[in-house]
Amino acid sequence: MDKLIELLNPIFADATVGEFTKDVDLSQVEPQYLELCSGIQIIIDVIREKIADLERLNSELLQESVERQAILDSIGEGVAVLNEHGIVLFLNPVGQQILGWSASEIEGKPWVTTVPLEYENGTEIDTSKRPFESFTYSQEADNLAQALYYRRKNKSRVPIQTTVSPVLSNGQNHGTIIVFRDVSKEWEIEKLKEEFLSIAAHQLRGPLATMRWTTETLLSTYASLLDPVVREKIEWVYHNNQDLIGLVNDILSITRLSKGTISEEAIPTNVRLLITKEIDDLSHQIKKKHMNIDLRTDQIISDGKFALDPNHFKQVLRNIIDNAIKYGFKDSTIQISATFDGSGITIVVSDQGMGIAPKEKTMVFHRFFRGSNVIHSGISGTGLGLYVVKQYIDLWKGSVNVESTLNKGTSVTIHLPIHPL
Repeated sequence: MDKLIELLNPIFADATVGEFTKDVDLSQVEPQYLELCSGIQIIIDVIREKIADLERLNSELLQESVERQAILDSIGEGVAVLNEHGIVLFLNPVGQQILGWSASEIEGKPWVTTVPLEYENGTEIDTSKRPFESFTYSQEADNLAQALYYRRKNKSRVPIQTTVSPVLSNGQNHGTIIVFRDVSKEWEIEKLKEEFLSIAAHQLRGPLATMRWTTETLLSTYASLLDPVVREKIEWVYHNNQDLIGLVNDILSITRLSKGTISEEAIPTNVRLLITKEIDDLSHQIKKKHMNIDLRTDQIISDGKFALDPNHFKQVLRNIIDNAIKYGFKDSTIQISATFDGSGITIVVSDQGMGIAPKEKTMVFHRFFRGSNVIHSGISGTGLGLYVVKQYIDLWKGSVNVESTLNKGTSVTIHLPIHPL
């Protein structure tokens, strides 16, 4: 027994510190202990094999980790990895460069309080609306239409475009991956484009106004002297001029609304008269498609006056009614209703026409959006009409909604929380 203990003691001593390099010298074992020692040797061999497997696996995992780290480091966008509590676990080099934080400075800190997110006007976005919480709350994102800014470590700001993805396992959120990039150049280009469009639109207003005045004079003063063919051509010029004036007004409205420089002058205005005036201005298009207009207003709308900016409100009405005419079927009826329900004015414009595909409905208020069916129809348009409508209605704290059925028609409803004077 003493000889056995002397033989096994160094093997067990090494085992206590994780060493399994020694073998049991079975040639030195007494016959009665041979089976026991053989079993111990088998256990040592199995442990060695498992250790070798673990070392290979660890080497593979280490290599994979290095490769993933290299990928994250080489991504041309900022990448932040947060745990389920919003604590920063990782920030790649590009993210560090954008934000001015080193990895050692920001890792272990809460993302939403360490890196404030702000609107363009400098107002900080409430933490409940931050992308980290977008899986519990809802987040509206339109990064280039309204730039969002991260506040850097040095308190300067950088416009960013961000994508947020949850890390899910068995339906549970175990963290968040935020990918963001500096869009300073894109935002600067966007501003330059808006400034160019604004300048170009201003320069076009003079010639277009002169053209309108000239054609109106020819059609009203010299109508009886004009040959029918000539008169038709002048009418064509006049109505195309009207379309161009509408486009210029839309461009100017977009640039002013985006800059927050729109000038509002609310005066007592009769809503029914405004609607009637827009219908009269669009009468040529209405007659050309043999359409009927069914206008219905309640007593308050017919007789009352509301404080609003008539020029901007006319632009909203024109864009909606013009769409109904443009995309409505020939020989159809456009229904327009205006009512006051105690909480404000509700105006509904419904056409019988091409409609909008269900999958495209969410895009109707985006700049330059035009439905695929409209594009294929050959009907001209800019895709700015409803975008301008939405911007004005939002400015007035109202709401606008579009209901549409493909090949049957579209209904646009606006509600403004204003009361009669």
